[in-house]
Amino acid sequence: MHIVTLVAFLHIIVAVILVAVVLLQDSKGGGMGGAFGGGSSQTIFGATGAANFLVKVTRVLAVTFMGSCLFLTYYLSQKSNHSVVDSIPMAPTQSAPVQAPGAPAPAAPARQPVTPAATK
Repeated sequence: MHIVTLVAFLHIIVAVILVAVVLLQDSKGGGMGGAFGGGSSQTIFGATGAANFLVKVTRVLAVTFMGSCLFLTYYLSQKSNHSVVDSIPMAPTQSAPVQAPGAPAPAAPARQPVTPAATK
């Protein structure tokens, strides 16, 4: 498996878990701790253990996410020197003839008058 594919997969997984952990937290410390017993001392993490645990997990996930961002950015910027736009085929354009300064403009082609007989 290519290293960029592995890091990109890890990056996506870390991002999803980071969002979930941040959403589990409560600004008053009653997030996941409240789910395990209403914040009493009989919770799995203790009275304030859930808040401290989620803060530590959030920090680790944030540092991992930032590191994978930096790695992917550096590695992919070194790999190619061209833009995605460079691969788009361009339609040929017609350029107008260049006139010398002060030269009269070319005359427009003469138009033939339309007669009623020609339109039938």
